[in-house]
Amino acid sequence: MSSDLPETIKEQGSALYRVAWRILQHAEEVDDVLQDVALQAIEISKSGKQIDSWIGLLKRITVCRSLDQLRKRRPVVAFSEESFPTRSTQTIDTVIEKELEQRLRVAINSLPNRQAEVFSLRYFDECSNQEIALALEISTAAVATAIKKARQKLRELLSETQEKEM
Repeated sequence: MSSDLPETIKEQGSALYRVAWRILQHAEEVDDVLQDVALQAIEISKSGKQIDSWIGLLKRITVCRSLDQLRKRRPVVAFSEESFPTRSTQTIDTVIEKELEQRLRVAINSLPNRQAEVFSLRYFDECSNQEIALALEISTAAVATAIKKARQKLRELLSETQEKEM
């Protein structure tokens, strides 16, 4: 195992947690994903494969495992009884925001893997195109193209969802 891997995992733990949380919004699932990330990184390290950027690899594995976990979920109803506002705890804006977040997560499930990975790194982890390219081992032009296609597809999917509800 690479001698710097345990230290890198320890240093990047909170950043990886944030990435997974932004995708999943569920603590137990995030914990499971991070355990899988660590185990996969250890296996890669034991294989002897030369890794140029453990940080990039860890982010990529985190996004992929988080998206896999998101895809395993059963569809949920956008409004549950708990999501309706009460005077003391929530405003209607909070409920609408949660519904939009849920719709976005469902729409991300429909994206091809590469587009979902790039979109997640860009908007959930706020990575630059260069950072994404390094993490996914693709060109910055491929990142820009994937972001554009992902946005376009999400726009279409979210518009379709809105039209169906009207």
